[in-house]
Amino acid sequence: MKLSLISLLCLPYFVVLSQNSTISGIVTDENGEPLIGANVFDLNNQKGIATNNNGFYSLTINSYETKIQYSFTSMDKLIQNIVIKNDTIINVKLKSTTLQEVIVKANKDIKLEKISTVVLPLEQIKKIPSIGGETDIIKALGLTPGVSNGTEGSAGLFVRGGTPDQNLILLDEAVVYNPNHLFGLLSVFNADAVKNVELIKGGFPARYGGRLSSVLDITMKEGSLEKKRTDFGIGLVASRILLERPIVKDKLSILIAARASYLGLIKLPQYFSYKSGKSTDYFNYYLYDCNLKVNYKINNKNHLYFSIYAGDDNLFTFDKTLISANNKTGAVSENKTYLNWGNRTLTLRYNNILSSKLFWKNILTFSQFNYKTKVNTNLDSLKQNSSYKISSGLKDYTYKSSLDFVPNNMHYSKIGIEVIYHDFTPQSKIYETYDSTKNNIYSNEKTYALETASFIEDEWKISESFKVNVGLRFNNYKVNKKDYYSFEPRLMLVYDIGKHIFLKAAYSKMQQNVHLLTNSGVGYQNDIWVPSTDKVKPQKSEQWALGISKYLNKLDLEISMEAYYKIMTQLIDYKEGANIISSNANWEKSLEINGMGLSKGLEFFIHKKFGRVNGFMSYTLSNTVRRFTNINDGEIYPFRYDSPHNFATTFNYQINKKWDFSGTWVFKTGEPITLPIYTIESPSATSTLSPVYFIYSKRNEYRLPNYHRLDVAINRTFYSSKNNKSLLTFSVFNAYNRSNVFYIIVVNERFQNAQTGKDDIRQKLKEKSLFPILPSISYSKSF
Repeated sequence: MKLSLISLLCLPYFVVLSQNSTISGIVTDENGEPLIGANVFDLNNQKGIATNNNGFYSLTINSYETKIQYSFTSMDKLIQNIVIKNDTIINVKLKSTTLQEVIVKANKDIKLEKISTVVLPLEQIKKIPSIGGETDIIKALGLTPGVSNGTEGSAGLFVRGGTPDQNLILLDEAVVYNPNHLFGLLSVFNADAVKNVELIKGGFPARYGGRLSSVLDITMKEGSLEKKRTDFGIGLVASRILLERPIVKDKLSILIAARASYLGLIKLPQYFSYKSGKSTDYFNYYLYDCNLKVNYKINNKNHLYFSIYAGDDNLFTFDKTLISANNKTGAVSENKTYLNWGNRTLTLRYNNILSSKLFWKNILTFSQFNYKTKVNTNLDSLKQNSSYKISSGLKDYTYKSSLDFVPNNMHYSKIGIEVIYHDFTPQSKIYETYDSTKNNIYSNEKTYALETASFIEDEWKISESFKVNVGLRFNNYKVNKKDYYSFEPRLMLVYDIGKHIFLKAAYSKMQQNVHLLTNSGVGYQNDIWVPSTDKVKPQKSEQWALGISKYLNKLDLEISMEAYYKIMTQLIDYKEGANIISSNANWEKSLEINGMGLSKGLEFFIHKKFGRVNGFMSYTLSNTVRRFTNINDGEIYPFRYDSPHNFATTFNYQINKKWDFSGTWVFKTGEPITLPIYTIESPSATSTLSPVYFIYSKRNEYRLPNYHRLDVAINRTFYSSKNNKSLLTFSVFNAYNRSNVFYIIVVNERFQNAQTGKDDIRQKLKEKSLFPILPSISYSKSF
């Protein structure tokens, strides 16, 4: 059955096959880690190909004997003399470059053909200054063009006018629904355990679907099959450790990475003070995440991987209040609040090289996100207490199968299927009171949905200068006996006009079947994922992109410019004044539906990935608007995170082998905000301190002040006698102590009324900032 299916899929290509021989295999580093995007080049025939995300390559040669060059950034090139008569599998290991100087030279086989795609080297990401010295992949991507992290203190991704739920975030092929720790101050991805980070903003390949704005594809390290490795780090926010251990050399390995905060230890004195009655309040917070990966090389053609991620955030607050009730005094009211959110993912992946031209991949994944809030109120002397619990979450069970087919050097084709079973719990609420009797109010909503998709795409090299990636994705989403079908064409064109200059264009049509409801103001995180239903339709988008890129060989510099235009339909948002947390109504009744969004922009990017001085500079000129029938009187209004001007630059200077210095400066237009513009006194007011009603402006009619910030860091590297490496980092967040406005509140200001001579109050807008200058220190070691 398997062979007949493969034969059917490959039939259209057989006509282009000749008697040429094909070499294929996996390219890895010296530890057995597959290299993504390594170059395999036939020096005699001047033909080449890059490895896929699993390190696999397939190259057809039309001669009996040739020379093949294998190369990858920061690796020594390997040239092999090849003599073959038949198709042959050749697995290759590349060794890290041995440098006499600090300078790292880039691979000259630069690939700039992808449009709307950002790939940042992990070593460069780790040099970017951050809060508490913790490397943050999400915040690093927020410095690139067309991408924003939203407000200060947020780790969300807002890509080309989209919302955080419009990003498909994958960790080893499994969906991560919430990428945030510490209320958005830190992302969930431990950079020590990550091998590759790729962000796609447009020109989406057909193998990706289910979101409107971006794909963030993060690949974990596989785990060394050759030698032991240990990394650990200590910072102000958290500490971390990474262990790589070969169980059976060149056959079986395991990788374990863990990270945890230790605020609880710092808060112990306050906890003891609270328990002894010396203080009336106490809070604690902790986070953790861990990764585990098992890498089993069955043989040269078959490989099995198993990976797990688990992470949680937990916040506890306690406060006591003395009260009097029912003629009794001295009663104590104690409020306990517990907030938890976290992710779980599991991936089982089986790679099979069926032949020199066929690479087959089967994947099973499980994804889970949970959000819980619990509030307990106890009146000890009155023997009364109440409990309020609210939770939300979802689970995904996914099967994916794809086949890479390389009929010759002019085509690289992919075909595959995807099946996702969604289990949603948008709202689960329990309210209990205990006195002489027990009263319960319980509500629980669950929705199940089945999503299936199939895709086909082909990267066709029409000539040495012209390349096309064309694909089609078909999606069916079934919920409550309702089917939503979607045909999603994808097209990308690349033309090499010479001298390392590429012209690029792309078109993508996307559909999104899941939605995120979240509070837009300041307060506890309350992310609620909900499905498309009979009443709430899937979101849709169409995006066009046009770009040009240039590689400057002498400066080892990449320069690109892109324009994009994106239309989004069937968007959702909260109704005015709606709050799903406090409401007992069905969540669908709290929404405005059938919204429209438009985003357009121009992006500039200059990137130097390697060298003694490296970094990047980005600028985005953009405009993003929304329109809903029942919001803002049906008029178009600016998107909450619309920022017309967004500039960022980051650099790293390697002073010598021991010292390097890095810095980041960002500037962006203040984000839109809705403000009260005047007040009306209550007609029933009887006090001089009159209550008032606020009259608000149009939706997002005003803007916060412009935002800018400088972060700096200096790193000291130490080398032991065994050439083990340790790093001490001093960093300063917001180095010139800029008071960037986080939000604006209304406060009451007391004054003497000149007409009446009596005290009165008036309302005043007050700006609130989040982070002043924040120095930090961190230490890490590898051995």
